[in-house]
Amino acid sequence: MEFLFAAFVACVLIGLNVKATLLIAKDTLSTPPQKRWQMALVWLVPVFGAVVTLAVHRPVEEPSRQYRKGPDPGDDFALSGRAHKSPAEAIDGD
Repeated sequence: MEFLFAAFVACVLIGLNVKATLLIAKDTLSTPPQKRWQMALVWLVPVFGAVVTLAVHRPVEEPSRQYRKGPDPGDDFALSGRAHKSPAEAIDGD
């Protein structure tokens, strides 16, 4: 039973390291020396290196092609000219 548990843990750790290694290999922004150091970190410090690598290498999001909306000055107490509102006014939005 202990052998099966140890084998399962080893497979999970190796799978995590392989996934991190593939992310590093596919990275187009890192230079070859950076990739070598990252892979060394993943394989020499297995759990920590893989977790850090997976946290840093996130999937690239497509741009929305829209401008961000500016803040609504009516919702900000500091910009509205009235720093103090009664609780009823704050809840009702008046």
